[in-house]
Amino acid sequence: MWEMVFLKKLIFCFTLCLLLICNVCRASEISAKSAVLYDCFSEKTLYERAADAPLPMASTTKIMTCLLSCELFDPEQTVTVRPEWCNILGSSMYLRPDESIKIKDLLCGLMLMSGNDAAVALASVKTGNVSDFVGLMNEKARSLGMDNTHFTNPSGLDDELHYTSANDLRKLTSFALENPLFAQICALKQTQAAGRFMANHNKLLFTFEGAVGVKTGNVSDF
Repeated sequence: MWEMVFLKKLIFCFTLCLLLICNVCRASEISAKSAVLYDCFSEKTLYERAADAPLPMASTTKIMTCLLSCELFDPEQTVTVRPEWCNILGSSMYLRPDESIKIKDLLCGLMLMSGNDAAVALASVKTGNVSDFVGLMNEKARSLGMDNTHFTNPSGLDDELHYTSANDLRKLTSFALENPLFAQICALKQTQAAGRFMANHNKLLFTFEGAVGVKTGNVSDF
């Protein structure tokens, strides 16, 4: 099983290399302000554009929220939803006050449905204070060498002090995918969790064979 997963990832990585080579003459057509293509096997950057430029990160913020939650909490732990976790601005998994829900289901709501309410709930589990969790997010960023990143919230709501870079997201994602629970959840195309049908917002999982994640972000969510 492990060999098959490795082979799939290797094929995926090789395919990206081929696509880059075939399209290098059209690199200027890439519309992103900032981009990076990284080969995790050779640990080489194959293409970059303004890769260290600090920019708004929107819901890609949830990569860090998910990673920290995977590290901090038992996925089978059940929590009771507080009223202040509900009706959060932006995309939602539609939490209900006093609902009992497992951490793993909140993680699915976070990564598949891009639930801002799930982000607030997960950030509140440890101490009840979202700002404490955000502090841990910034500590983790520093430990991973994410020098052009600063978090002010766990969901990605717009804030001039909430930013990251393509290169920092590459560092974070490479590390996060080593966590089995994180990798499992972000690769799900769809699932049933907490009485909800969840379809992943990441269209790449449905359109690019071998894709394993990870998270989209769009300012129109807010």
